[in-house]
Amino acid sequence: MVTYMDTNEMLRAAFNVNTSVATLNTLSEVQNWRVRANVAQNVNVSFEILSALAFDEDENVRANVARNNATPLELLVILSSDSFESVKLGVVDNQKTPAWLVAEIMCSLTADNLKGFLNRKSALKWVDLFVEEHIPIDTLLSVLSSDAFCEAKDNGEARVLADTVNKSKYNISEKQMLNNILGENTYKSFKIIKNAPLRQGKETFNF
Repeated sequence: MVTYMDTNEMLRAAFNVNTSVATLNTLSEVQNWRVRANVAQNVNVSFEILSALAFDEDENVRANVARNNATPLELLVILSSDSFESVKLGVVDNQKTPAWLVAEIMCSLTADNLKGFLNRKSALKWVDLFVEEHIPIDTLLSVLSSDAFCEAKDNGEARVLADTVNKSKYNISEKQMLNNILGENTYKSFKIIKNAPLRQGKETFNF
């Protein structure tokens, strides 16, 4: 069937959720990257197709795999380390991406892309989400210490997160550190604070 399709027909078939798995398999191997990209965003593609396209030579194809809600977490984790930030942002756009992975991606973005990323949702809403989801404390601290995040922070509104922090699952020392950071007039001092050991009982944590 694919043999008799022109490019526009292949593009439509690749995008159509009613296209058979067999046809999608064939379309996922055509030379035109736009066709493969359409296959990559089709929610009815098989795990095998997604796994193959996650390593496609074209970053646009990989980015569409990252955005596809049918893509399993194991592939999202792989794509979150892609050399192209457009692919990483595709993982962020995926509704099934867990908060801890979003935070890790934020830590790896360039300053310009992080600023654009923060424009999608306010900096404080991201912090609120990360705290509620109880992402690893070292990941959260890395996010909060980034220059782009410093610029995005609204000092007055940051204090409203204190209640969220206090109700979180972080230990007492971690809560105190987070509240101190969110209540400061600037994040700049945190770049020094975060290198200090965090004590809990007899244990010392260095981030």
